[in-house]
Amino acid sequence: MSEEDCGICGLELSDKFPYTLNCGHKFHYECLMKSFNNISYTINSKKNNQCPYCRKNSECLPLVNGLKKVIPGVHCNINSSSIDDKKQELKEKYSQKCGYTLTRGKNKGDQCGKNCVLGYGYCKIHLEKMKSKHGNLISDLSLPTSNDIQQTQQTQQIQ
Repeated sequence: MSEEDCGICGLELSDKFPYTLNCGHKFHYECLMKSFNNISYTINSKKNNQCPYCRKNSECLPLVNGLKKVIPGVHCNINSSSIDDKKQELKEKYSQKCGYTLTRGKNKGDQCGKNCVLGYGYCKIHLEKMKSKHGNLISDLSLPTSNDIQQTQQTQQIQ
């Protein structure tokens, strides 16, 4: 397994939306979400999300486009009153539809409008088109990059 593979599922990081934890380890966002969700059910509300590789404590995962629901313990603290705030934020900021402009057919010139792939601004079909067109430029295809998200989290912690 190379450094460009997800340590949880073993697939290349470019296959899905990658996310870098505070400790510097990179995984697919979806794999981390499943891992953190499994841990939260086994260790109750006193748990901290931990890096699956080095077990260092990690912050809650940020909300990203394409996310269907907020998971307490994964995206926000279990005992926090911020669950409703996170749900509202998800609706307002992270429920964008595919932004690809159709180039043929009766809807030519319109936005695609399908649900986006987790972490990106495009649906599965158009994400593949964009990847092949731009040569797998993940950072250009995703809405917020993991660095953008981490900077936002650090700013929120300071406030």
